[in-house]
Amino acid sequence: MRNLPLLVAALCTAACADRQAPVLERVEIGVPGMKIAIDGRGQGRFERNALARESGEGSFRLSSGQYARLVDRLEPFRRGQDAVSGQEMVARLNAPCEGEYITDRGAIYLHWVGPNLDRYYGIDLGCEPERNAKRNAELRAIVKSLPVPGA
Repeated sequence: MRNLPLLVAALCTAACADRQAPVLERVEIGVPGMKIAIDGRGQGRFERNALARESGEGSFRLSSGQYARLVDRLEPFRRGQDAVSGQEMVARLNAPCEGEYITDRGAIYLHWVGPNLDRYYGIDLGCEPERNAKRNAELRAIVKSLPVPGA
């Protein structure tokens, strides 16, 4: 019985630690034609690939407030049941859509990287687009909020 307070304190500490976001070194965002990476200081880089209308790369800077808001907006996706490890992400990308599917919508992926963090969230924008319209719109809005030309 003497250990009960210690057990309760340990459980509370573990529960609180789980609610806190882990240390984040960078977040990567992939959209059709472009890859974006933003480090923990708000330094961002983007690179357009062959799918983009314009080629090239560039950089940008987010203030600490802008970076904090970005991380907050992405947090529900990182904590969601659809966030997975890198190995699971490969399997998920190879899995077919089980509902209505439109092939030309592209995809968006998020990748959180830190000392003890390597989580992915990826979606095919063409998989059940009506059912996923709210989620897809939020992800597109996050990308468009970045100071990246053509994002």
